[in-house]
Amino acid sequence: NTSLLARELHKLDILLLVDGAHAPGQLQLDVEDLGVDFYVGNLHKWCYAPRGCAFLWVSPEHRTSMEPLVTSHSYKEDMVEQFFMQGTIDHTPYLCVKPALKFYKDLGGHAALLGHIQPLLDWAQDMLCQALGTTRLPVPQSMQAPFMRVLGLPVPENTTRTRESGINLMKDLYTHHRVVVAVVAFSNQPWLRISANVYNCKEDYICLKDTLVKLLKQ
Repeated sequence: NTSLLARELHKLDILLLVDGAHAPGQLQLDVEDLGVDFYVGNLHKWCYAPRGCAFLWVSPEHRTSMEPLVTSHSYKEDMVEQFFMQGTIDHTPYLCVKPALKFYKDLGGHAALLGHIQPLLDWAQDMLCQALGTTRLPVPQSMQAPFMRVLGLPVPENTTRTRESGINLMKDLYTHHRVVVAVVAFSNQPWLRISANVYNCKEDYICLKDTLVKLLKQ
């Protein structure tokens, strides 16, 4: 519980910054109710904004002491003005936020997206596990991301199981098979992270399955 963690840390005079990159759009989020000091999140992951669109939320008691690394024309003005004026930064992604959030709402909002994505991902995860002869990542239901699933990726015993090997597999999947998926390795085990959105369908994961089965046989 983030609120509980924030209260306990504040008793020790420790500030709390939450890296909530994947939360906006995927979770029902009210930053002000978390009780944290700082919160950063992305709007290009699940809120349909262009890539590179992120936000920084600062608790009111810290706003007068916050300054950006780049000092520009808005030096010593309020925090929003100082952070907005960052030299030659491209503001296009931020100008797209309002229509992006409207699009999110017009799709039916979080409940409608969850209604499409959750059963699709549960089916895809089970289908991939059966086809690859592997299992889900054993995590509590409360820790499972609504729009993502993780399963083990079987590889031959003589295959390296490093971060670099996972990156190479991702590049191969995209470059030669036009499949985008995340592959990571930890605890000497490669893992496959799948995700879904409103535009995904079962055929996407069948394509992923066929590609992986083919690659693993090589």
